[in-house]
Amino acid sequence: LQSSQKLSKRELSDLLERVGRDQTKELGNLNKTLQNRCDQLENELISVRERYAQG
Repeated sequence: LQSSQKLSKRELSDLLERVGRDQTKELGNLNKTLQNRCDQLENELISVRERYAQG
């Protein structure tokens, strides 16, 4: 790298912090999505089980 392309420690620190925040938010969203899907599947499973129990 040319010295003009180097980031200062401060810039690097800010960048890492921002990237970390973004990734944390994305993981939070993914976690929420998966949790919702699990709840959905659990409900489907319960209704299937009830149908078989009645049959």
